[in-house]
Amino acid sequence: MENFSITVERLCNSLQLNSKLQNLFMVGGVAPFEPGLSICQKAIGTLLARGTHYKWNRSEISIMEGNFLVTQKSVQTFRHGGASVFRMSEGGRPATGASLDLAANPVWGDPGVVQASGTTTLNLLDRNPMFKVGDTVFISGTGSSVDSTWNFDPDTSSSGWIDGHVLTAVPDDLTLVFSNSAADFASGAPGIRDLSFLESAWMTQIDTKVFPLPVAMAQAVDTLPVRQYMDGNQTRIAAIRDENNGVIHFRLSGPAPLQAQAVSVTYQRLPSVLTSPQSVISWPDAWYVCLEEVALYFAYKYIAGVSGPETTMQRQMATEAIAAAGGTADFEDQGSGFAPAFDLMG
Repeated sequence: MENFSITVERLCNSLQLNSKLQNLFMVGGVAPFEPGLSICQKAIGTLLARGTHYKWNRSEISIMEGNFLVTQKSVQTFRHGGASVFRMSEGGRPATGASLDLAANPVWGDPGVVQASGTTTLNLLDRNPMFKVGDTVFISGTGSSVDSTWNFDPDTSSSGWIDGHVLTAVPDDLTLVFSNSAADFASGAPGIRDLSFLESAWMTQIDTKVFPLPVAMAQAVDTLPVRQYMDGNQTRIAAIRDENNGVIHFRLSGPAPLQAQAVSVTYQRLPSVLTSPQSVISWPDAWYVCLEEVALYFAYKYIAGVSGPETTMQRQMATEAIAAAGGTADFEDQGSGFAPAFDLMG
């Protein structure tokens, strides 16, 4: 387990000792913590740039975490904030799902879950006309009392969802209602505010009743175009837009299949935003030396200029430190290999 206790103040004190006690705070009276704060921010931003893969900087959106995305048939792009509502296949109708609006600062004005006067109202991020009165829906990711539970039993190789809710009204494509005797409260999706880039992805049919879950690996990519159909290759998933409010736009490589899929991804987190000397830098104590060498390079750029001899020498040392840190990288297996884009048999 990694420890994280390196503060801006501690790092800047070390930089001063390595730069002849050069002052890095309140220089020229311009800003209280500058240029030290910016030097530290540049250093951690460089170390956590795209292409780095660290176990300690990895997060998941998955069934196991409860914050997964559920697809709707024929839809390719989905907004998601970390909570979903979904229905199993029943009466010849396919399973379907939608993401709930945020708990705080919701997109459409009302939180994803509003409990009032014996009624729970679910507010969706994207329209879904497939829910009907009488459907039993399940909820995951809000952290509130309305959340359902996914159970699995290795002995019987079975799994399934319990604690569902029967819809009593569907006012429109963005609103679902069911009866609930709980005390009044408001909840919703927690928001996804730290996604830097996707590493891997996988999908499973939401209404599967077996265990282990039948998994279809997907490939995490940077971006995807809108398409009218799947191209027959392995499904690809991209985080194409961050609304900077906790909502991420995810896109598949084609319209989602008939049966709803639970989409799971792993991703690397954004670096912490440093605001004061007491801010803790999102870098493990065990690899402090790498952070120090990179930060010292940016400090010398400030002290001696970009072409100064100390800067040039420190640039090389910083490069070696970045390579050393990169040697600890742990790449997520995407389950991808050679797959022809067309039928080799003609």
